Amino acid sequence: MSALLYGLNLAASHARWVLVGGLVLGLVFQDIAYLAKPSIPVFIGLLLFTACFRIGPARVKGALGQFRSHLVITIICQLLIPASLVLLLLLSNHVSLWMTALLLVLAAAPISGSPNLVIMLGHDPAPALRQLVIGTAALPVTIIPVLLFLPQISDVTGVAIAASKLLMVILVAALFGFSLRLIEKFKSLDASATGAVDGLSAILMALVVVGLMSAIGESWRNSPLILLQTMVFAFAVNFGLQVLGSRFWGRAFGKVYDVPMSVISGNRNIALYLTALPASVTDDLLVFVGCYQFPMYLTPLLLRKFYNRPD
Repeated sequence: MSALLYGLNLAASHARWVLVGGLVLGLVFQDIAYLAKPSIPVFIGLLLFTACFRIGPARVKGALGQFRSHLVITIICQLLIPASLVLLLLLSNHVSLWMTALLLVLAAAPISGSPNLVIMLGHDPAPALRQLVIGTAALPVTIIPVLLFLPQISDVTGVAIAASKLLMVILVAALFGFSLRLIEKFKSLDASATGAVDGLSAILMALVVVGLMSAIGESWRNSPLILLQTMVFAFAVNFGLQVLGSRFWGRAFGKVYDVPMSVISGNRNIALYLTALPASVTDDLLVFVGCYQFPMYLTPLLLRKFYNRPD
């Protein structure tokens, strides 16, 4: 095994700690975080490419009949649940910053790295990849009722454009990833090749989070108590949604959906539509977005036993 393959397989075997390393690197070296921030879209594209390459077109093609289930999941996750919260907020006449953050989490599509998180938990990533594509494709429509409720947000078009761009990135990554698996050399991946892909995915996820840590350092210096409160809230939302999801998805749609959909329940791409928010909201939400990366990236480390518990 070459040095590169060995290094990538080593990263795969310690993938959970590679993600922790990305969090620490972004926090400690803020200059690196600011430098990495513009490259986040590139890393996300490569991350999607590795997920598609690992899964391969055969498994996706064999699951086309499950499109209806994923569409129903999308409607439940991204429309019905956030719409229910909107109704509660209207009845209570109370819209705080944290409620706004929670509403945006509930209405968001899955994060780009959700298939990779499922891999690190030792489960089939294919349902997560399908839900990522369908959820992102539906976002420009499902997000509109939520955004119309929020008085601070007026640029629905900006959100639709951002979602469309991400969908395009997903489709291009899928095209290249699946096409590469059609080459004879890559039609079947042995354990070493699969480990190398998983290791590369872990490294790419770590690089993504380094850039997203740029808002945390400033908050730590200026308002550490607010940062701590936001961090606790982020963990409660993310892990709470995953635990609730584990009580529902497997029973409603079958065991194959249990772990992938539970992971997706809490790990949502809230950064996708931040560009459509006004500065008065964005400045505060950026800290929440940064804090929300911690439960996302610690999911494989802290919830592995939970997801691999005996039935």
